[in-house]
Amino acid sequence: MKRRFLLISLFLALVLTVLTPVAALAAKPVHFSTSGNIAYISPSYLSEILPAGKSGRWVVHERELGGSISGDINGDFVLTYRANVDENQAGSLAGTLTVGDGSFIIKVSGKSQPLEMVYFEAFQTYLPKLSINGHWAFIEGAQGTGSFEAWFVFIPEIDEYGNVHVGQIVDSALELTGKWQP
Repeated sequence: MKRRFLLISLFLALVLTVLTPVAALAAKPVHFSTSGNIAYISPSYLSEILPAGKSGRWVVHERELGGSISGDINGDFVLTYRANVDENQAGSLAGTLTVGDGSFIIKVSGKSQPLEMVYFEAFQTYLPKLSINGHWAFIEGAQGTGSFEAWFVFIPEIDEYGNVHVGQIVDSALELTGKWQP
């Protein structure tokens, strides 16, 4: 009986020894925060931004925003996105945000709000401001999800048909918050 008890005790001790490191490795998600600015948007080409039929909406097939972030992750980023927006730039967008050399890749999806005009002191005039918010999820480099908010003030770009597009960015902010496992 003592021998059987000893064998069962040794077996349980062995099982617990094997399982304990696995439980320790299963870290709980922690708070994630990174912020920065948007420095540029790629030029708009008529082949990439097309009217969505006669709906008054525009389809952006591919465009890039770039800048830098710091916080829980740091570096320059490029957001390659596609969008469907109305003439006031309100609509939906989805894309991939790549940080640095690609060590972090994040999927984003969100909504842009209608343009608002804000006074821009540096130019002493009113310029359009575009605000975007939505959700993100890591697809490489870490695990985690959260929400983002971004805005940028820009100089409008007018194409040969008189349509207004987002041009040079002159002021901006970007913030991602959520939970992650680095």
